[in-house]
Amino acid sequence: MTTIVIEDELYVTLEEAASCYSLTIEELVEAGDLGVLGRTRTYETHVVIRIEMLDRVATLRRLTRHLDLDFTAAILQLLR
Repeated sequence: MTTIVIEDELYVTLEEAASCYSLTIEELVEAGDLGVLGRTRTYETHVVIRIEMLDRVATLRRLTRHLDLDFTAAILQLLR
């Protein structure tokens, strides 16, 4: 996974995170818009998230794919 350094913090693109965790970009955009992935930023032409937020992306994957929660329920679990 390619990381991007912005102001001494590591970031990854939503595209890479989605690909790595077999989620759609649309799902991650929605999660980002709802604040689940922390503060998103734009780098060049990509939306990026702090690398620490990959834990939340992995949790979304587990909740939606392995525990069969719908995406809205998974988001609500992460916002608790």
